[in-house]
Amino acid sequence: MSSSSIFLFISFTLLLSFSLGTARAASAKLPFSPRALVLPITKDPSTNQYITTIWQRTPLRPIKLTLDIGGKALWVACDRAEYVSLSYKPALCDSPQCKLAKSRSCDNCWDGPRPGCNNNTCSSVVYNTIDRSGQIGELATDVLAVQSTDGSNPGRIVRVPKFLFSCGSLFLGEKLANGVKGILGFGKSATSFPSLLSSALGIHKKFALCLSFAKGVVFLGDGPYVLLPRVIVSGPLARLSYTPLLINPISTVYPVIKGFPDQSWPSMEYFIGLESIKINGKMVPLSPKLLKIDSKGYGGTKISTVEPFTVLHTSIYNAITKAFTNAISKVPRVNPPIAPFGTCYKASSLGSTRLGPGVPSIDLGLKNNVTWMIFGANSMVYLNNSEVLCLAFVNGGKNVRTAVVIGGHQIEDNLLEFDVVRSRLGFSSTLLGPSSQPYKTLVAPLKKDTKTSLFSIILNFREHYVIDLSAPFSWQRCPLNNYPSVPCFSTECFQAQYLPSPSCSLTDTTSKNPCFCTVTPLNPITKTCALAKLTTKKFTIYLTNGANPMATITSNDTYLSCAPSSLFRSFPRGVLGMASLSRAPLALPSQFSNQILGVTRKFAICLPSTSNGVVFFGDGPYKLYPPTDFDASSLLSYTPLLINPKSADYFIGIKALSISGSSIPMSPYEGVKISTIAPYTTLRTDIYELFLKIFTKAMNGIPRVKTIKPFGTCYNASAIGFSRVGLHVPQIDLEFDNGKNWTIYGANSMKQVGGDVACFAFMDSGKTPEHTVVIGSFQMEDNLLLFDLDQSRMGFSSSLLFERMSCGNFNFTTND
Repeated sequence: MSSSSIFLFISFTLLLSFSLGTARAASAKLPFSPRALVLPITKDPSTNQYITTIWQRTPLRPIKLTLDIGGKALWVACDRAEYVSLSYKPALCDSPQCKLAKSRSCDNCWDGPRPGCNNNTCSSVVYNTIDRSGQIGELATDVLAVQSTDGSNPGRIVRVPKFLFSCGSLFLGEKLANGVKGILGFGKSATSFPSLLSSALGIHKKFALCLSFAKGVVFLGDGPYVLLPRVIVSGPLARLSYTPLLINPISTVYPVIKGFPDQSWPSMEYFIGLESIKINGKMVPLSPKLLKIDSKGYGGTKISTVEPFTVLHTSIYNAITKAFTNAISKVPRVNPPIAPFGTCYKASSLGSTRLGPGVPSIDLGLKNNVTWMIFGANSMVYLNNSEVLCLAFVNGGKNVRTAVVIGGHQIEDNLLEFDVVRSRLGFSSTLLGPSSQPYKTLVAPLKKDTKTSLFSIILNFREHYVIDLSAPFSWQRCPLNNYPSVPCFSTECFQAQYLPSPSCSLTDTTSKNPCFCTVTPLNPITKTCALAKLTTKKFTIYLTNGANPMATITSNDTYLSCAPSSLFRSFPRGVLGMASLSRAPLALPSQFSNQILGVTRKFAICLPSTSNGVVFFGDGPYKLYPPTDFDASSLLSYTPLLINPKSADYFIGIKALSISGSSIPMSPYEGVKISTIAPYTTLRTDIYELFLKIFTKAMNGIPRVKTIKPFGTCYNASAIGFSRVGLHVPQIDLEFDNGKNWTIYGANSMKQVGGDVACFAFMDSGKTPEHTVVIGSFQMEDNLLLFDLDQSRMGFSSSLLFERMSCGNFNFTTND
């Protein structure tokens, strides 16, 4: 049994054991439109059935059901002593419910009236797909309650007052797991569980299934689907591969009961196009005829949760078994094998990996040229107290209806998304390995406000936050008295308070009970601060393959502070707060890394010169040159980050500033600050004056014009000339100890201020500034800067314009 099965535990506690009062309270609130619903799944070890629980009836009662993803509908036992409800309503003949179920019957019952037995009602065939039995049962409606979700956490309880189902009997369910009272069908029918919920609640007709040997989950509706440890799997988010869902035009229901139309419908089960099988990279010879669905509905491949193991046509079974045993021919086999399996080994003879027993992978080649990889955890099953491992495929014989039935064991620890409307199956292959979270990089748009020269990151799709490379934490405008609080003595409170604003003193609140964390958010422009509470918030951001956003992911419980309206002075209109990108533990780079699996503590920022830019969190790649595959990180040179223990800022050390070969020596140990708040680079007066003198000399012959504030010297722009990297002026180099130079070309050294005027975009910060040199945002525009917190280094590209790209090149079109 793989220790990596932790991946299957849902990242929240399913609150399905709710009281009647809870459900009443939820239903009394304003109408609620959920995006998705969630059901817990457990596996019954004695039957290998997958069990879920819904709440039904009045008063509400938990009902355990066996899950059948190919099943027609929900049915429950309606025996006299079993079914008690004040809200049960039989479906009367010719009612809309009967028409939806395509029921042609109209029946009377001598033993009623009671649930399952009423006069003038329509009925339907009820199937027990476990033992392939069936009976006729009354159609009815009753109250249903299901948990909603945002993909990460439980939401409100959703009630459907008249949910259609069929009545079965305890006798029909004799072969179901202990305590199970029916079957929950997810098949392609109008009366299946997903179809009815889609109609009743408006959620998308899709569901995502993640089974496990212990606990699993099924989501209904849109993602994200969040599994532990911090694995987000939803549609493109998980880099799901997609293959079409095929239609078998012939019904596969059994038994066939005369007088009912079920056998005339296309199959309700989910078929896919299996085209090839490889074992250990070698093609397995198969009959193409068996892999296709013929005119009588025979052949093909379907997915089933009622078959515990994959069942194969004899010829396919023999071919797979032969190829598999040949691939590990030196491993001794156990004879006789343990039924129903035909190939077994001593477990001690096979190694163990993160993906299960160390055996060759079995690769299913599917339509759309995609591959579903089956590793040891899904191809082998432990038996005899884990002493024996058997190949977990079963010989179904030569007369099977479907050539390949992919069973429950093979889909455990895999995410399968059944999108009925788009008629496609998304699959992840195993979630046990690192490939379960293939995208290790986040991406968000940056916007430049031209009035303030401040840059904002966009989170939660439309919320703008001014970015700051210095702040110890982020802050936002909070709703009045409606936000979570953080305890005083929590780790996060200490982290938020360790760099207090010098202009704001903290108030001692530790004597209060309860004691909530107070911090001092700072406006970096006005240098004003305030006392505010630390709180938490969810941030939704894109995951990317480096070239496009692939889907969204939510960072839950992200710590930030509230802020009063006074702190928003000088900020762009419409911003919600300030986002910290500093090296502090509560800055976004560290929090995203802590919460989102695989995202490292590094971020790459690309400030736009016009309106649109981009910030990446994680290892990349960073593709800024569509439609090519070019990774802009290949342009980066690196220099160490200097650490100031009293600051969360980023500092680098330069040994000299030079203009056209004339250098101003600098101390490489005196930190040069990087700032997205300062609009232009500032230099201490003595350095600025010498710097300006050298630049002016290098610009000899270019006519100067009247200075425009706040700049110190300006020129006639048309007299300068233009190049790919801006105005054709002497280049400026920040020289580092390791021989690398950050080169600043005209696009970042000269600011065109209207008409025919361009000004030298460096400022005098005075004789005694806090920092000798502060590199401002204008000098960073259309440069890619990478801040690697773990390796304490900064990467820089110099101007991307030189490479015919810019920070506005990232393609924010979602690649679905």
